[in-house]
Order: sequence, then structure tokens, then C-alpha cells
Amino acid sequence: MNKCNRCGVIVYDRTEVCPLCKGVLESDGVENDIHINEYPNILKKERAWNLILRILLASWVIGTIVMVFVNYQLGHRYWWSVVASASYLYVLSCARLLTHPYAGYLRRTFGVIIGAMLLNVVIDYCSGGYGWSLNYILPASLFVINLALILLMIINHRNWQSYMILQIFSIFFGCIPLLFIHIGLVTHPLLSEIAFLSSVVLFLGTLIVGGGAARSELKRRFYI
Repeated sequence: MNKCNRCGVIVYDRTEVCPLCKGVLESDGVENDIHINEYPNILKKERAWNLILRILLASWVIGTIVMVFVNYQLGHRYWWSVVASASYLYVLSCARLLTHPYAGYLRRTFGVIIGAMLLNVVIDYCSGGYGWSLNYILPASLFVINLALILLMIINHRNWQSYMILQIFSIFFGCIPLLFIHIGLVTHPLLSEIAFLSSVVLFLGTLIVGGGAARSELKRRFYI
């Protein structure tokens, strides 16, 4: 029989790894007649999916190299190869987020939103750099994030204060369009300014309405 010194459990099959803590088992020298692995391999499906993702990632790398080479040989006035590569990578990233067993709904939601925003920036500047992604898509993404935070606070109203840290992230995220305005990348600043103000108003409104619970959450998060 095999025993895990960390968990203290006795394992009767021939496995060498503890099914609970994944530690190495030690044999006590006593043979048993049970040779059937009674513990299902719960990681089998995840390993198979990871293998598929690695194959797809390898195909993305090879495909990107081939497309960039062809794009360069045919003339690189319009970098369609970069757009195709970024789109494929975005699909792979979304598939990984949506199927990852430990990815929460917040990580999935904001990952998809931010990924879509970055993809639009790539499409914009690879197709001529007209600036529509920074002028409109970037602040629109900030509006979507703030709206998602409001909906999540309503749905999970018993734990609404946990979303305040994301509201602070939204404010810092809203500073990016302001920086682009300052350096001249954003030529239509009104939408970006409204998006930033919406993040500030959302945070201040939560702080005022939340009262002591909101302040306690900030103290807990920042140890103040």
C-alpha cells in the first residue's frame, strides 16, 4: 500500500501520486490485491484541451510567419497579415478564457472586452491608421466596462463592495485616452473625456452611497 505523508491517506492502487495534494506517495512495503485505479483522472480532459490549444498556438506562429512573409513580398502597404494574425490570436485567447476551469466570470468578461478593443486598434493602424479605434472604440470599451460593473453590482448586491477595486482600475484605464489626447493621438476628445468622467462618477457614487461598507472595503484592500 502507498501512503501520503502530507495528507495521511492510504492509497490501494498502483498510483505514485496522491490524488488529493499531488504529492509523491511512499510505500509501506505491504502488497495488496487491489490493482484497479479507483480515482478518475479529472485532469485528462484539461490536458487534452491544453494539447489542442498548444497545437493551435503553434499553427498561429507558423501561419503568422508565412502570412507576414507573403504580405511583405506582395507589398506591405496594407498589413492584412497582422490583422489576420491578431484576429486568430484573439479567438484563441477567448477560447482559452471561456474554457479555463479557474477563470472567473470577471476575468472572462473583461478579458474579452479588452481583447476586442486591442484587436480594433490593430485593425485600425494596419489598415491606414485613421484613428477611429482610439477616438471611438477605446472610450466605448470604457463605457462597456462601467456598464458591466453596474450590472454585476446589481446582480451580486450582497457583495457589491468587492467591485470597487475594479472601479479604480476603470479610472486608471480611463486615463489612457486622456494621455492619447495630450500627445495628439486622439483628435476627437469629447467621448474620451465623458468616458473618463463616467468612471470617476461611478466610483464616487459607490463610495458615497456605500458609506461605511465602501470605506471598509478600501481600507481592507489598501491597508489604510
